[in-house]
Amino acid sequence: MQKTNFQQIVKNLLLLSCMLFSTSALMAQLSGVKNVPGDYTSIAAFVTDLNTQGVGAGGVTLNVAAGHAEISTGVISMTATGTIADPIVIQKSGVGANPVITSYTGGTGTPGTAVQDGIFALVGSDYVTIDGIDLAENAANTANPATMEYGYGMFKASATDGCRNNLIRNCTITLNRINNAGGTAPSFDGSRGINVVNALISAQTTVVTVTSATGSNSFNSFHLNTIQNVNIGIALSGFAAATPFTLGDTGNDVGGSSIATANSILNFGGGGAISPAAGVRTVNQWTLNVSFNTINNNTGAGINHPLTLRGILIGAATSANANINNNTVTLASGATTSLMEGISNTAGATAASNTININNNVVRMAYATATSGSANGIISASTAATVSINGNTVTSITSLPAAQNVYAGTGTLIAINGGSPSTALTVNNNLIQNFTRTSTAGGTTRGVVLGTSPTQTASGNTVENISYTNATSTGSIDGIYSLSSAVAVNITNNIVRNLSTPTTGTITGIRENTVAGTKTITGNQVYGFTTTAGGAGGASFNGIFTSVGTVTIQNNTVYNLVSTGSTGGTGGTISGISTSGGTATTISANKIYDLASNSTNPTVNGILISGGTTATAINNLIGDIRAPFANAANPLNGINVTGSTTTNLAYNTVSVNGSSVGALFGSSAVSVSTTPTVNFNNNIFSNTSSANGAGLAVAYRRSNATLTTYGATSDRNDFIASTIYTDGITPQATMAAYQALVAPRDAFSISQTANFASTVGANANFLHINT
Repeated sequence: MQKTNFQQIVKNLLLLSCMLFSTSALMAQLSGVKNVPGDYTSIAAFVTDLNTQGVGAGGVTLNVAAGHAEISTGVISMTATGTIADPIVIQKSGVGANPVITSYTGGTGTPGTAVQDGIFALVGSDYVTIDGIDLAENAANTANPATMEYGYGMFKASATDGCRNNLIRNCTITLNRINNAGGTAPSFDGSRGINVVNALISAQTTVVTVTSATGSNSFNSFHLNTIQNVNIGIALSGFAAATPFTLGDTGNDVGGSSIATANSILNFGGGGAISPAAGVRTVNQWTLNVSFNTINNNTGAGINHPLTLRGILIGAATSANANINNNTVTLASGATTSLMEGISNTAGATAASNTININNNVVRMAYATATSGSANGIISASTAATVSINGNTVTSITSLPAAQNVYAGTGTLIAINGGSPSTALTVNNNLIQNFTRTSTAGGTTRGVVLGTSPTQTASGNTVENISYTNATSTGSIDGIYSLSSAVAVNITNNIVRNLSTPTTGTITGIRENTVAGTKTITGNQVYGFTTTAGGAGGASFNGIFTSVGTVTIQNNTVYNLVSTGSTGGTGGTISGISTSGGTATTISANKIYDLASNSTNPTVNGILISGGTTATAINNLIGDIRAPFANAANPLNGINVTGSTTTNLAYNTVSVNGSSVGALFGSSAVSVSTTPTVNFNNNIFSNTSSANGAGLAVAYRRSNATLTTYGATSDRNDFIASTIYTDGITPQATMAAYQALVAPRDAFSISQTANFASTVGANANFLHINT
């Protein structure tokens, strides 16, 4: 009997143990659908339970009623993790306002401390979706360090356990911009709406040395969120992985692939003068996407940041690929000497067949408070293999009042800077327009800047409506500026127009210089250069300028470069095409007209050749060049050769027909110094200008009587002028006298008036012979 009772007791104990185990197993996992309110009173309570019990089969979804509100008592920290089969979802349920979690009060951390203040953290969690759950700074947190450092944060549980495959969407995150203290790496500066960092939550200023791909924060997506009143909207700070980069953050996505997934990052920065501010800031991110976002640091409800300000800053990531496309970035700086950049990329250095795409973005900028601060609309400063900057618009903020929609100061303003990729750079089909500079002194403005990559293409761009408005400014403008390369530069089919500078400023439509290479400048239109109203006519303009390399300048149209304003300027040079160097420069089939200066002592050139080894100008049309107030012996030159070793002129048609109110006025169809060797063949050099005083209207002018540098084979030219030739000593008024002087050259040349079909530059028959 005793034995029987003992056996029964053992059975009962075993049964009870099994029941307890079964109950414990059931309690260890959450699955199915849970509700707030209902199953839980708060999101925080659900996360606590989830961390304790884990995720069951099929995953768990928490539906949070619209309009639900709770105040956290500390960071809501999720350590539980989902899987692709068993995901975790926390989402808004029903119609109405998003649920909101308000932060606790009295934070003690800063961006430079190991433990920082935040509202909701994922710690090594995977496959978590947070949809429609807003976060807000507690109104009681009015001073630092009480304010939060982050809204949503992603941290690592260990070197082998990061946050992966998570999605945060449809959330509004509102923190406090006054949190602007400097961060200690890997943490970024100030308050961050979404903060993904290569650190443990307990040691946020200490880099984690990742030892497994699962230790990266990868494949996370951030879609349709509104982030506001922060110092940085979205911050991604990863591990500096070595090749093959499997330990680095990979595939993170800010904004998705269409406007339907775009984030809005608004009214950021402006909270202090300690640290830079940015809409999106990343470092050590591979295969990154930042696209379709709207980024605006001041919609009218913000404060212009007083230090360095960027819309999108993509930091270093060795050999990385990145897509930065279809974003709209609006920046208004409140600084004086600090840098402002719409989109800035340094990712991709140490090329490994990688590509950086910065395409179809709109960048709007204003910097009315600048004294010497510089700005870049779009800049890629890395040496990635290939960089594409195509289809972007960089412009001013037309919605601002006129006094605020300007760029003040002497700093450099560059709309697009493609940098120096290791293989190829394309800057195509971009629109750069509507910048007003109010500097009272100097300053440089450039539309497109190309670096020193082996192959460069700038095609289909339009640079227009850029001006310096203060009469004392000495600022300069370059429409397209290239440093060239060792292989090939192609600047084709661009439009550079409507640029303006005061008296002493300089404008160049296309400027190609500094580094030797093969350069092709074709099919471009450069026109509409003026001096600011009220300035004297003494500015200097170059339609196209080159200085080094093997250069082809072909089929371009350069016109309406007119230094206007009040009369009385005392200098300035206007040149349709100018070359000052290069081993071999060919200038062919270009159309140049309507060049003028109101200065009393200008130089106006259709083509200026001032240096280089061999320069060839062939089949160009040059006409309508003017200096109506000049008081100088030779201010007008159809072609002006002042340098080079050898210059060849063939099949060019030059028509000069100017006049001046000055007491002294002369002009030249072609003018040559004695230094270059020149060869003239089959040209029409027509000068029907009126001369004043001791001035001469000359077809062919040389600086002295030495003819040894006038090529012996020069012939079959048509010299038309009241003075066929002058060398400064004995002018030759007749063709016979000229031929006797230069024989055996020009034996078959003539002086026969050209019957031009049209002398109007816009006419299709401009300077064509009416047969």
